Amino acid sequence: MKHVLGLDIGGSSVKGWLSGEGLDRCAQITLPLPLHFEPENGLAEFDPQEWWLIVGKVIQEILAIRRGTKPAALVVSSIRQAFVLCSNVGELGMGIHNADRRGASAISHIDGLLDSSHLYDLTGHWFAPQLPLPKLVSIRQYETERWRRITKLMFVHDWIVWRLSGVWRNEKTLATSSQLCEVKSRNWSQQLMDLFLLKEEMFGELVQAGEIVGEVTNKELPDLYGVPIVAGGGDAHFLAHGSRSRSSDIVAVAGSTTPIQAISNNLPADSGRRPWISSPLVGPGWAVEVNAGYTGAALDWICARLQWSLPEALKAAWTASDLGARGVIALTASPRWDRESWIRPLPFSFARLNPGHKSSDLVRAVVEAHAYAIRANLESLEDILSQRTGHLILTGGWVADSNFSQLLADVTQRIIWSITSFDASVRTSTLLANESIPGIEPHKAEVEIYEPCSKDSRYSDNYREYCQLYQHSILNAPI
Repeated sequence: MKHVLGLDIGGSSVKGWLSGEGLDRCAQITLPLPLHFEPENGLAEFDPQEWWLIVGKVIQEILAIRRGTKPAALVVSSIRQAFVLCSNVGELGMGIHNADRRGASAISHIDGLLDSSHLYDLTGHWFAPQLPLPKLVSIRQYETERWRRITKLMFVHDWIVWRLSGVWRNEKTLATSSQLCEVKSRNWSQQLMDLFLLKEEMFGELVQAGEIVGEVTNKELPDLYGVPIVAGGGDAHFLAHGSRSRSSDIVAVAGSTTPIQAISNNLPADSGRRPWISSPLVGPGWAVEVNAGYTGAALDWICARLQWSLPEALKAAWTASDLGARGVIALTASPRWDRESWIRPLPFSFARLNPGHKSSDLVRAVVEAHAYAIRANLESLEDILSQRTGHLILTGGWVADSNFSQLLADVTQRIIWSITSFDASVRTSTLLANESIPGIEPHKAEVEIYEPCSKDSRYSDNYREYCQLYQHSILNAPI
């Protein structure tokens, strides 16, 4: 059997796996990735050398588990909107994380040169400070010495591939998720380069997921020398692809944030200009996406405040609280995905809180907010695509909690197909490697099915109240 080595460089950890005969035969390793924050400046950065050493450690530990096994291919995926800037000799300073908000300083400059509607129609993205376009504009304006030396823009996927092989290419899902490409052509935008004085040499040749980019030549990894490297793409695209059984499936990737993604054969014409639109991982059409907000980050936040581990917090939510969290509402997830709601940070706060509420109610309220925001965004996406589905695929870290999958089924009144992120990742890596390398058997993911088991009217009543309070508290709409 031919094996595939997979790497996923996420926002807070790097995961590695080696495919096997069934999930129980797949080796896996996860190690944390350090970040450096300067909240007062909106900066979220990482040390490329530090991250590279951790990636190398993951590779070595995976190969040690399956000693003597040389993979037939290496497939890389990574966090989106995060990038490393390089000169002709190497990395220039710190890498820029997707949570970095330095692009906020560029909003007036961008709006002054390009109408917001035109920017969306051109790129498939409305302005958000986390996107690479405003970050690059900010760097050009305020980091002039660094800007002068830049010759290469590498998203994290591209940078890892370059470190492994010495080959620089830009993967297409990451490029088209950066607000630097034209949505219709799915290629770099010359208009944006000219308007914002961006260097053309920074932008490399685009490659599609599944293409062989190069082979491992890094002397630090002699056991992988000569192994073909297959482009993998952005993490949400990657997980969604491994979770779908057909292209019409809608997938919610529930992690630190919760992108909800569909594939459309036609470029959506949404009068509200709501979804972000990018290239799909493979095949024709467009990936159309909304997002329920910083859902996992909110859960981590409340756990840290209460000094509970995640398992402790979730156990309390399900056993010591009840449907509706006994009246408290957590404004920690976004039922609306558009420029107006996303450009301002969502405050993690509570409504209807009183001294009688327990810690378990606060956690339950955060979890329920996530389910309500998924329902609202799912319905919005279906409206954009003029379709309705009877089921929703759920993947990402939240799948580990089966109670959440059942809650989502009851809140949305849809059948939930639940697939672990590890299962989806292994499946995508083997599917992509199989496109270029014969003899690799695609992994078959295991699916847990959750059907709605309650029609309790409180689900709908609480959902409507959540959306109304969000509109009032975040968008200042009258109740």
